[in-house]
Amino acid sequence: MVMTLGRNLPIEVAALSDVGRVRSNNEDSYLVYLPPNQEAEALGIRAVFVVADGMGGHALGELASQTAVKAFTEALFSALTKKTETMEQALRFALNQANNAVYQLAQGEGKGRPGTTLTALIVSSDSFYVAHVGDSRAYLLRDGQIRQLTTDHTWIAQEVAKGRIKPHEARNSPFRNYLTNALGSKPTVEGDTIAGGLKEGDVFLLCSDGLTEHVRDHELENLLKNSESLQETCSRMVALANERGGHDNITVLLVQVGLRQTAQPITSLSQGDIPTQPFIPKPTIKKRKRIQWEQVLLMALLAVAIGIGTRHVVEMWKQARSHQQIGQQKILKPQETFVPAKPPIHSIILQVKLQPEGILFTAQWGKIEAKMGRLSPKKRDNSIFVRFNYPHKSYPDLTSGKAIIVLKRGNDQKICPFRNRTIHIVQLEEGEWEVRYIVEPSVDLLLCTLRISKNPNGDG
Repeated sequence: MVMTLGRNLPIEVAALSDVGRVRSNNEDSYLVYLPPNQEAEALGIRAVFVVADGMGGHALGELASQTAVKAFTEALFSALTKKTETMEQALRFALNQANNAVYQLAQGEGKGRPGTTLTALIVSSDSFYVAHVGDSRAYLLRDGQIRQLTTDHTWIAQEVAKGRIKPHEARNSPFRNYLTNALGSKPTVEGDTIAGGLKEGDVFLLCSDGLTEHVRDHELENLLKNSESLQETCSRMVALANERGGHDNITVLLVQVGLRQTAQPITSLSQGDIPTQPFIPKPTIKKRKRIQWEQVLLMALLAVAIGIGTRHVVEMWKQARSHQQIGQQKILKPQETFVPAKPPIHSIILQVKLQPEGILFTAQWGKIEAKMGRLSPKKRDNSIFVRFNYPHKSYPDLTSGKAIIVLKRGNDQKICPFRNRTIHIVQLEEGEWEVRYIVEPSVDLLLCTLRISKNPNGDG
């Protein structure tokens, strides 16, 4: 049963932000604010908590997250002071103001496209509210069970929701961090808002994806239930994420409403202990991670074992074949050029080859034509060559994995990540396919449209 909480019910808070083991600086920011009683009565809230994970590289991402936290909080207080809007309207207004601030920051800096996630928790006397954009998360631990309140605004989360990818596959996908929504990426933003009633003993967790990249939900639940204090829980969560790689900045913010379900003594933070400004991390230079020689040796031994086993199977097969061919004349055939097997009747094999100046699309068992798009594709026999406008940038971005090529037709899409490779083979249905160049989180360019069709005689 959800209880109506009195104004004097204690709120315990703990937070920790860490640079991780790979990044050289911390682009996360967070805010913890418990307004004085008079201000709390005027605003109708008891506390505001915000976590933001900036992107854009080095100081630009850090500046984006700090700007968003400040703009969101100021806009929220301004909207609540007027008392003319509902909490949901105030949260959406605050998200849009934060988005405007980060978007304008991009125009002023002129160094790229900064952006940031933002997840905020607002606590009133008997309710809680969440505003959310991006892939930072808000969790609620209630009656010993954890529940994720927010939905990740990522491409992979959309695919899981549509049933195209299974959850366990999504955890290992190289595109799990491609955002579909972030502050600063577009002139306007559509965020999520969530509301619910409070129950004494509720524990809220706000965190950046540096934590959830390495620590699963059931592990978060165990840490929240088994630690002696909130600060210890923060430390253990950050330590576990670092132990498993620490590939990103890690920010953890915990909020306990009412008394903890534990026999340990509780020490609530006093007003003087609560920071009222965004957390501003100081750059920390980290050494490169050491090579795990044990893993390299294990992989080498595994490769040798597979090679020996394969050779043994091949020899046995050769002996069996030799027994079957006794008395038969052996004919040596010249080595033939590999030709892929014909695909199903309505499908075409498309070879996508990355070159320093552009991308070459070649159809097998079908015809390929191009329609004009952002670029000017050129016909080469049964191939289409799409030249980059900026080869010196596009080619390294694709080979490093920063950018991907996506072939899209309606809801069907084929992804071509070129990281550490230059050729992809995809099987397409007949029709028109958009060729899109995508860079997380905000670049989605239509390069051209390809028309794929089967040859009447079935030849390539």
